[in-house]
Parts: sequence; C-alpha cells; structure tokens
Amino acid sequence: METEAEDLDFADDAAIIFSTQRHVQLKTNGLVENAERTGLRVNVGKCKVMRVTARNNEAITVNGLALEVVEKFIYLGATVCKQGGGEEALGKARAGAFVKLNRVWNSRSVSRKTKIGLHKTLVKPVLMYGCETWKMNEGDAKKIDVFQNA
Repeated sequence: METEAEDLDFADDAAIIFSTQRHVQLKTNGLVENAERTGLRVNVGKCKVMRVTARNNEAITVNGLALEVVEKFIYLGATVCKQGGGEEALGKARAGAFVKLNRVWNSRSVSRKTKIGLHKTLVKPVLMYGCETWKMNEGDAKKIDVFQNA
C-alpha cells in the first residue's frame, strides 16, 4: 500500500504531511539536502512537528537536532491544530470583520445589495482564509453555516 503524502509549499513555508514518522523523516531529510544544494538552510528553531493520532513518538530531526512537537502552529497566518481550526477562523471573522461593520449592517441608508456585497468581500474571506488547513468536523461546519446565514 502506497503512503499518501501532501506537501504544501509557499515562499519560505512548507507543511509536510505523511501518515508515518519514517516518511516524515525521509521527506524532511530530502528537503534539508535540496535546500543545502541551493545554498539555503532549514531553520530548526522555526520548524514544528504536530502529531495527530501518532503511534510512533520518535523525534523528527534536522542535522541531528530534534524538532519541537506542538499542539498547534501558524501556517500562512492560519492556525493549524489537531482539533480542527475552523473555530478560531470563525472567531476572527465574527469578532473582527463582522462586528467592525456593525454601523454598516444597522444603517438604513446602505442597501441590502451593498451589505451582501460587503459581507462577501470583507467578511467571508476572513472566515475562509486558511480553510485548506482545517480538519473540518461536523460542529465547525454547522457553526460556519449558521454564521453565513445570519
């Protein structure tokens, strides 16, 4: 059975996702080797490991140094965590973008069409930013539906 892998790269950020510790270590070693060939170095202090339902707790290393194991981390401004991730984005959208526009939502001089357009362009992107990193669960999906329909 072939192991599925995902490799999310953007600028100087990479998220390496594998189902086994061995494959994560091999991919990490390859990343370090390729970086060194081009004159780049992997910053061990900025590298994090998050394990989800792991049976093997052996350290992932870069040049003999163990990477920090965390419960959550920030990837391109979005929080990635074991529990999901949608909850934090929902909070940012609700408390940030939506609440800050309260005067617009309550204004009688702004048309419904304009309000819908503002919601689609200013609030929804805040909510959905980083959604590709979420481990969506049924509760998150329901909360997002309620928020979008409110």
